[in-house]
Amino acid sequence: MPKRDDDRRTALLGSDASEATARACLERAAVGVLGLADGGEAYTLPISFGFDPELSNLYFMFAFDDESRKRAFLDTTETASFCVVDADLPDAWESVIVAGPLEELPENETAAAYAALGETATFPALYTFEEYVDGESMEQSLYRLRIEEISARHAGEEQLREAASGTDA
Repeated sequence: MPKRDDDRRTALLGSDASEATARACLERAAVGVLGLADGGEAYTLPISFGFDPELSNLYFMFAFDDESRKRAFLDTTETASFCVVDADLPDAWESVIVAGPLEELPENETAAAYAALGETATFPALYTFEEYVDGESMEQSLYRLRIEEISARHAGEEQLREAASGTDA
């Protein structure tokens, strides 16, 4: 296969990235996709998050109403999956997938969550104007995903530099 085809194949398929590279991506990112499950049914949602690298935790803030499908899936998910993709250029990208138990935080454990969320999370409008004025229709809760599994792939300029320097094998 000609060198140009090899380069294009690497750019499209990427290669495994180190755990350090995965963690660096989680520290930079602000939004990902959270995967929840109830038996054989899956539910995914885009959500902003905070990452605490020392504790290996991701933190999420959820808002629900009384009939929330999201709340129902949070209650039944034993192991959640979370994916972050950073794709600045067509041929340069990085993705991280983590998995672990997801749990609602008790009030006395929220400080680390708020600190991590304050670093990178973005909070779009969670309420309609009427809900905001009413103030009673949405419940907010903080959740923690304890990272038990982490994997990453990447391609492009950074990946090629890391491969050349021997930091990713």
